[in-house]
Amino acid sequence: MRLRSPGVSHPLLGSVTRRFRNCSEKGSNEVSFFPILGISGPATAPRRPAPLGAVARVRAQVGMRPPTVHVATPVNEREMHTPARLMLVCGSLQRRSSNRAAVDVAIDEALASGFVVDDFDRLGDVPPFDPDLQDVPPPVVVDWKTRIESSDAVLIAAPEYAGAIAGAIKNALDWLVGFGSLYRKPVAVISAGTSGGWFARQTLAQTLTWQGAYVVAELGISAPRTKSDADGRFTDRDTIESIHATARIVLDAISAPPAELAARATTLTEALGIDSGHVAPIA
Repeated sequence: MRLRSPGVSHPLLGSVTRRFRNCSEKGSNEVSFFPILGISGPATAPRRPAPLGAVARVRAQVGMRPPTVHVATPVNEREMHTPARLMLVCGSLQRRSSNRAAVDVAIDEALASGFVVDDFDRLGDVPPFDPDLQDVPPPVVVDWKTRIESSDAVLIAAPEYAGAIAGAIKNALDWLVGFGSLYRKPVAVISAGTSGGWFARQTLAQTLTWQGAYVVAELGISAPRTKSDADGRFTDRDTIESIHATARIVLDAISAPPAELAARATTLTEALGIDSGHVAPIA
């Protein structure tokens, strides 16, 4: 089944469509949801993408393929402005993945709210991190870095393996360490799996915080198969609403003042048992 895009071309990356990948993972039976709700406050200017010319030159030099981007029809106050951009990443390479299903639900919420959605689907192409290549990184790493930096917020859904975050997403994040690509950027983390991926969420939030990101929301989904249909799509209403709420938190964070973002990131990291002293300062 192909996700329908409103068909509006984005000025930077163009109009493309993407395929839903039906997915599921193992599990037992409850939703663990720790929302950091109610972000509000005076709007601040979101970080804008790099100039078109610069991005186009980089893409031309490394021969990148176009990323998967959905553009929602502008609504209300967004009608006269470029919509803010949410980047979504599924940290599972499994063909049938409940974390992929969670990303798909979050995409629906972001599009309905009028945001540009960039769905990164090249995680499996990112090579093992090699510090010797940071000055001249492989093309897929340039693509990864450019798209992260062009986003206003990020949502990552990743499984837990052996008491930690899945290696593919950790490896991709390691490539960003030397560039500050996530610095002061609002991020939400989700993990769907047997017990709700506590350690995946904890280690993911920790590495993101160490890189300067503001992790403002996190969600654990346990026993995802009991909350999905035969094709792996979530059907449980509470689970779907929890994913929608997580997406709304990080979308609202785009316009929240830095002090509020830092405060919410501090609250969340402490709740996950992470040293909040690593939360990025507001100035």
